[in-house]
Amino acid sequence: MPAPTASIIIPCHNAEPMIGPCLRSCLAQTHPHIEIILVDNNSTDTSLQTARTLSSSARHPIHITDCPEQGANHARRHGLSLANGDFIQWLDADDLIAPNKIANQLAALTAAPQAMIAYGDWYWRFYKAGQITQQAFFRSTQYDDYLTQLLAGHWRPPAAYLLRRTAADQLEQLNAWNPNTTAEQDRQYFSTAAAAVDIPFLYVPDSESIYNSWSDDQISKAAPIPTRAANVARQFKLLAEQADASATGDSIKSDRRKHHLLNQSTALYKAPPLSIERPNGAPFAVLNRDRDHPVALTEPQAKTLTAVQMLPEAAFHEFTARWVCQILWRRIAWKHHTDDHGVNITTATAALDALLTTNNPATDPLDPPPIPSPTIEGRPDNVAQFLESGPMYNPLFGQQRYRILLLLEQLVEMNLMIPADPPA
Repeated sequence: MPAPTASIIIPCHNAEPMIGPCLRSCLAQTHPHIEIILVDNNSTDTSLQTARTLSSSARHPIHITDCPEQGANHARRHGLSLANGDFIQWLDADDLIAPNKIANQLAALTAAPQAMIAYGDWYWRFYKAGQITQQAFFRSTQYDDYLTQLLAGHWRPPAAYLLRRTAADQLEQLNAWNPNTTAEQDRQYFSTAAAAVDIPFLYVPDSESIYNSWSDDQISKAAPIPTRAANVARQFKLLAEQADASATGDSIKSDRRKHHLLNQSTALYKAPPLSIERPNGAPFAVLNRDRDHPVALTEPQAKTLTAVQMLPEAAFHEFTARWVCQILWRRIAWKHHTDDHGVNITTATAALDALLTTNNPATDPLDPPPIPSPTIEGRPDNVAQFLESGPMYNPLFGQQRYRILLLLEQLVEMNLMIPADPPA
């Protein structure tokens, strides 16, 4: 039996200066049977020149092709149509994979024939002026309920995965790399795998990848929050439809966590005009239209509602939860600003838990999904800055965001958050 081949598919649009390190990480793979497919997507910089220079003396073949239809998903699909591999490695042109990444994941999938998609640990690096300013390490574990992880926003970059070709072909038939999706593309792709096809995922340690944030022109940064929210809303609606039509539909409907998470991006909500008052120390919400009937709040509800009042516009629950979480951890970072050691991920997580939990089963009805906290490396002041200004789409504080989601639903039931008209 011939040794299995892996195809690395790289969509590329103006990725200089990152395309060189990306391709070198592919060429350094220890698995001997690899093809690299670089799909140029109308680049106007020197990305292609760098790729051609590297391909002239490469130990693995680099096939350079064009996809004139603009968009990373168009390029990914074009690359898949040319791939000959038994396994598919998706890789963005500015990310990296460790030398043993494909070899270890391929070996693990070979030893576990029921598994279809492998995933590993990953680093998130931030750059300024070409230098790494901050790094977070996200360690994973085996998640048998992978859909819940994705619905809760515990994502990992495409580079972290390796797929059997049969899984990639199934997802191609489902239009999982949807060209109309302009943000959260990888989340839709792998959520489709978990919800519609119920593809088994396998965690493989010692198979790391690196996700680089280096330019404001990257898709992940360029998409404004309203565009990102609209994409997520469409994705979740499609996922619900796919789940209904699949063998996993009944289990998803009966799972309260999934029910909460699938419905977090179905309607826009905002806080009505109100004030939060403490006549006897305990918080109450006083609606401007009905000051004679204050509504008693728990402390977590009061803190969440106070943060919601700071939102610039109505939002889906998922994005409201991220916004609330960011406001709260900014306060935590500020509180620890004068400390000798500053805030770190451990103190931030503990502080958020204290703000969001009453330790009362009646008000904390559901435990959050098991999402581990990352390790954030660097000087305390840099860590505080990272926690304070991290992008809204980051996978930090997954359990705490889930608690906020439940608090938002409580506030809706109390008529302290009201539906808003959808954006035009």
